[in-house]
Amino acid sequence: MTITERERTLLRAAAQSWRQLNRDQFRSAMQAPNLEMSRGKTRLGGWIGGTRTLQLSQRLLSEYDWLQVLEVLRHEMAHQYVSEVLQVHDESAHGEAFKRVCTEFGIDQRAVGEPLAGEPPIESRVLTRIRGLLALADSPNEHEARAAARKAYTLMHRHNVERVDVDIAHYTARRIGPIKSRFMLHEKALAGLLGQHFFVRPVYIPIMDMRTAKPSKTLEVSGRPDNVAMAEHVYAWLLRTGERLFTDYKREHGLRGNTERRRFLLGLVRGFTEQLNQQRQTVEETGLVWVGDAGLDSFVGKRHPRLRTSRPSTFKRTDAYNQGVSQGKRLDLKRPVSQKASARGRQITKK
Repeated sequence: MTITERERTLLRAAAQSWRQLNRDQFRSAMQAPNLEMSRGKTRLGGWIGGTRTLQLSQRLLSEYDWLQVLEVLRHEMAHQYVSEVLQVHDESAHGEAFKRVCTEFGIDQRAVGEPLAGEPPIESRVLTRIRGLLALADSPNEHEARAAARKAYTLMHRHNVERVDVDIAHYTARRIGPIKSRFMLHEKALAGLLGQHFFVRPVYIPIMDMRTAKPSKTLEVSGRPDNVAMAEHVYAWLLRTGERLFTDYKREHGLRGNTERRRFLLGLVRGFTEQLNQQRQTVEETGLVWVGDAGLDSFVGKRHPRLRTSRPSTFKRTDAYNQGVSQGKRLDLKRPVSQKASARGRQITKK
């Protein structure tokens, strides 16, 4: 089979990902297989035990993002593990042994064959109420808008505190934001804000940019589906709002360039974080104290066994930064959560 240089580069990256996943998730239990690209149009991947071949389809490498490629790769590695490590050969391909392996290693059992036609709807009664409150936060009445935004935050906090020990855990992982080689301080601070206040776990992960076939990074957010939907909305809203406010700041101060843009945006995120810290303190004084979600920690730990925390970077506190902080403290989260937010990746769901 003749393959293009781009496809050859992606296959080499997949082979490298296989080695990393085998080491980190499968505890180096397997030997490297023969990795090849298939022309099949109905299956995204496959494991052929007789020839020790792991296949990734040409369609997968040309039409899907790298996170989906990794999920298919994990899925086929689970088949390889059942075949070569557990030596189970008398069950169906997706039998009990395969299901146990997927559960143990945090793998999506569906990530093979024809993908689902669409994502499952992300909605709950609480999310619907939050959507309504954020619509009220668009009110021209400043006091009404502030009250609605704070009530939405309180409702979300109460919902998560009260359900963490009674719900059947259902988590999802989704890419939000851009694919790029380097993320700025304000983007990293925003990811931290999501993890601190919106009941999700943000992780910057290395991926391949499928357009350029070059190594890049992206932000993956994991959590319960309604929390991920909310975090995705906050991420897009705050960046969009920040750009608009910086444009106003430039005009008011007669600035021509964007030298102060990153500092202003970082200040805005920090100021909004301070506001949310105060709201959380007020909510917790009523007895609604968030103690974490062990199920989410386990879900993320299985997907990313070797997480590392980066060191905070230094920056210069200029007038632009201080102005950003001041405006961030006064921001009210607005607009209803959209199920069709822009700049997001395919959803990966696991029960």
